[in-house]
Formats: sequence, structure tokens, C-alpha cells
Amino acid sequence: LTAAMEEVPVEDPLWQIFEKRKESGSRSILYRLEDEDSSVYLMGSVHSGLAEFFPLPPEVMNAFDSCPVLVFEAVPEGNALWELRNYSTSLEKYRTGTNLLSYISREEFDRLNRFITSRIFEIPEEQLLYQKPWVLYTFASSMVMLDSGIRAEYGIENYFFRIKRPEVEVKGLEEVKYHLSVLDRISPDYWISELFNLDRDESMEELVTMMDRWRAGDLSYFDDQVEQEKSEKDPSYHFYMLKERNRVMVESIKSYLAGSEDCFIIAGTAHYAGGDSILRMLREEGFDPQPVLQDSAFSPLR
Repeated sequence: LTAAMEEVPVEDPLWQIFEKRKESGSRSILYRLEDEDSSVYLMGSVHSGLAEFFPLPPEVMNAFDSCPVLVFEAVPEGNALWELRNYSTSLEKYRTGTNLLSYISREEFDRLNRFITSRIFEIPEEQLLYQKPWVLYTFASSMVMLDSGIRAEYGIENYFFRIKRPEVEVKGLEEVKYHLSVLDRISPDYWISELFNLDRDESMEELVTMMDRWRAGDLSYFDDQVEQEKSEKDPSYHFYMLKERNRVMVESIKSYLAGSEDCFIIAGTAHYAGGDSILRMLREEGFDPQPVLQDSAFSPLR
């Protein structure tokens, strides 16, 4: 499936927008926590992006270069990769008599089948029936991004992993099995709704806006989006994907700050946004994360 996705020809509307602007680079989102003997930098990421997002600001690169520890959301260890792959596979399909028709009508299933066929490739109906909605959403949304020219290779995590020095230690904020299980804990109804939302004409415009606002370092936009989704969408998504994970991440951040080494921590920007954000949780415990980058240097794409 991954190979098939990589071979899809790309029409690149987001790239074309940047090309018209003749401007590259990003303002980004970066905060700093300090104690007596160490600093922790907190960067908000997009997991997939565009080549035009780079270069990143000197303040970001200087912070990254100063840190002997690089921290991602979750980092599998080499010897555990096969076990984790088996664990992930065990989550991806219904195995106890439940299937997609337990959640949607036959008419909706047929519509979903047509959409998946158009976005990924044709999956035999008997196999599609037992795929969990979050798996289908993951692949379908990846195809939407590919159609827009957005690629994982230009995601912030991949970028920093590629350029890190060999001696930099790589660690995680979460246990990997916990990280993998989060999508499976969110209500199937949420993922089905999001799958159908991908088929809307507005989805591309929303994607453009989100990428644009990240590039401009506009955390207030993400604050608004997180709070809007919290009020309008299935509550299980906000609870499992953000609120619960943010509590886990905050405990890890505190432990890294208590150490003696400077750390550069990268997590999805949504974790820094809204009323249940990492930043708010840290402030409620008496910490004082401060923005490294004060002003946006970029106007909106549109």
C-alpha cells in the first residue's frame, strides 16, 4: 500500500501557491522551559508538509543544535519493532463478529467503498467490511495530502531526524504501544464521519489554511480549531487524542526538565492548543513556557 501511494502522480496546488508567492521558509511554533541547569524546547509540528516550509528560523535551528537530546511523541526501539508491528496489525481489523455494517447502513457502506476505491485502490468487499474506520481514514487522508503535494518527508519530525548529529540521543514522550492504541480507542463513529468529510470540496481549502497558519506560527488559529472540534465533534477524539495524551506528555516533559541535559521536544501542534493543551497544563502546575519566536513574519497564503 505504501509503495502504491508513493507512485501516485501529484498535482501540487499548495506548491503552486507558494511558487506564486516566491517565498519559502516558516515562522514555526517554539516554546522554552528552563530550570537551574537545563532547558527544554517545545516545538509544535506538522507531521507532513511541503519543501517550501524550509528553511526554519535561525532561533529554531540554534535551539535544536544546542540540545544533545531529541524527543518525539513516541520512539520504537530496534529490537521491539517486529513485536510492535504485530501489535499494530492486531488493532487494525474487527475480529469478533463486528464489522463496518455494525456502525453504518448498507447505503453508507457502498458510498464508503466507492470513495476508498477512488482514493486508495479497490479493496475486496469482504476485506473492507472488517477494516476499522481509523485505518481507512489514515490511508484516505494520506492520499488527500499526496494529491495536494503534502508529504511525510517534509514533516517536521522527519526533517529533524534526518539532520540530527549521530551523537544526539533520540527519546519519546509516550510508550509506543500506548501511542499506537490511541486511534483504536476513539469512537468508530468519529472516524466514519471524518472519512465522509474527506469527500467534501471544502476539505482541500481547510488543509491549505491549516498548513498556512502553521507556517505563520499562528497558534491562536489552532486554539480556535481545537476548541471548535471539541464542541462539535465526537468527544472521544478530544479526550483520547489530546486531553489524555497531553497529561502523559506533560509528565514526560517535567521529567526531561528535571534532568541535566537540554532537550528539543517535538509534538503535533494541536497538543499545544486549546483549553487542555500542554502549555496550559504546565502553567497550571507553576511552570512558565515562553515563546521563542514573538512575531509572525508571514502573511496568509490567500
